Amino acid sequence: MPNGIPTDADTAYCKVANDWLADHWGPYLDRVAPGIHLPFKDIAASVAELERAAGMGLRPALLPDGIFERPYYMEEWEPLWEAADSLRIPITMHVGGLRQPLVGPGLMAYPGRQDIGWYVQSCGMGETLGWMTYSGVFERYPNLHVICTEGYAGWLAFAMQFYDHHFSQSRLHELGIDDLMGPAKIDVHPSYYLKRQTHATFMWDPLAIRNRDLTGLDCLMWGNDYPHHEGSFPFSADWIEKQFDGVPASEVDQICRGNAAEVFGIKV
Repeated sequence: MPNGIPTDADTAYCKVANDWLADHWGPYLDRVAPGIHLPFKDIAASVAELERAAGMGLRPALLPDGIFERPYYMEEWEPLWEAADSLRIPITMHVGGLRQPLVGPGLMAYPGRQDIGWYVQSCGMGETLGWMTYSGVFERYPNLHVICTEGYAGWLAFAMQFYDHHFSQSRLHELGIDDLMGPAKIDVHPSYYLKRQTHATFMWDPLAIRNRDLTGLDCLMWGNDYPHHEGSFPFSADWIEKQFDGVPASEVDQICRGNAAEVFGIKV
C-alpha cells in the first residue's frame, strides 16, 4: 500500500486486461502493438507486470503523461526505467496530465476551456520529457523510448531549442544558481536525448512537419486517433495529403508508418 493507496485491485485489473490482450491479439502481434496496463501506483508491481506482459509479447507499456505528486525524475521510478530499457519496451504517455490546480480558476467553466486546456496539456508534455532528460534517465537507459501520444508535436522543436539554449548559455550556470535548484545530470545538450529517445504523435500539425529539419524525422509520428471524434477518420488520407503537401514521399512514409513500425516492433 504505497503512500496509503491500496494497489491490489489495480494489479489484479492490469493482469486481467493484459491476459485478455495477449489472448485476443496474440496471433497478430506482428501487426499490432496492444499496450501493457501497469499498476503504476505500485512501482514494484509495475515492474513485475511489465516483465510478465512482455513475456507474452505485448508492447508498449502505458503510463500517464505525468504523475505530479510523484514526478518521473524521482529515484523511485528507476526500477521501471531499468526494466523497460532491458526489455526494449517503449513507453507511451497519453496527453492529459493535470497541470492546473484542483481548486480555483483551473476548474471554472470559461470560453474555450477545452481547447485551451488541451493546448496547455500538449505543450506540458515537454515538461515530462524535460524531467526524464535532465535527471539523466535517457542517459542511463539509452534503449528507453517514450512516446507522447495525442499531444501534437509542434512544441517539440521549441522544447529542444529552449532546453539547449539554457543548458549551455544561461547565466544561471555561470552564477552557479542552477546547482541550488538541482544540477542537470547530463553532459550533452538535451536535444540529443530528445531526438534519440522521444517521439510525439499528431493528427494535424503542419508546424511540426515544417520544423522537421530542427527536430529530425525519428521523433515524429502521425496517427489518426480512431475512433475519437477529434481524430481524422474517415478523412485520414485527406489530412495527410494536405499537411504533407510538398514533403518527399520517403519522409511521409517514415513519419506516417516507418517510425511507428520501428518503435513498436510492427512488421509492415
